[in-house]
Amino acid sequence: MKKFHVLLIIILFFTSLSVFSQEDSTIISSTRKHKLYLNIGGGILGYSGEMWGFGLNAIFPNNWGFSLSYNFFSLIAKDLPADYSGGFFSFVPYDNIGSFSIRVMKEFDPFSKFIRFGIEAGPSLGLYEKVVFKPYSSSILGGGNYETSTFVEKTLGLSLRVKIEIPAARFIGLEIAAISNINKYQSYVGYEIHYIIGCVRDKIKP
Repeated sequence: MKKFHVLLIIILFFTSLSVFSQEDSTIISSTRKHKLYLNIGGGILGYSGEMWGFGLNAIFPNNWGFSLSYNFFSLIAKDLPADYSGGFFSFVPYDNIGSFSIRVMKEFDPFSKFIRFGIEAGPSLGLYEKVVFKPYSSSILGGGNYETSTFVEKTLGLSLRVKIEIPAARFIGLEIAAISNINKYQSYVGYEIHYIIGCVRDKIKP
């Protein structure tokens, strides 16, 4: 299922690039201004985790730009044993990933100034905190059957993002996105909703 979601985002990425670029070419870029804004929010990783993040976005008059972002992800531990029990007062262990990304961005607004589409792609550096399980027999009533520890690995990845932005006002709006990261240790797909704050769109002339 995860591979299907990654493939879907890749297909949406290239489909958006080919379809909307044709529409976008009909709009005179000189009528646009630079946009600079922050995004902050959170979301889910399928049924197995959650995430939050924030970023800085810059868009030039030709609708190309870049984004700098940080995302924090928590997923149910990848190597969680089927018979894991942590005892009466324990929670399900989670792997944690902190990811820094630099992505090239292309945005399209062929239909309305109040809705636009965007695609982003670029490298990422992730800090992957992985839970390690070691079985043991507990002699204490209510004790767990695994000892847990963590180790941190750095990993490079490819970050992809497909989004819809709704700049309701000049300085604030909403963003809905699908995000994917392909890396060595723990590739993931997620869906997020962010507020966007700053110079999010041009002034609408009466």
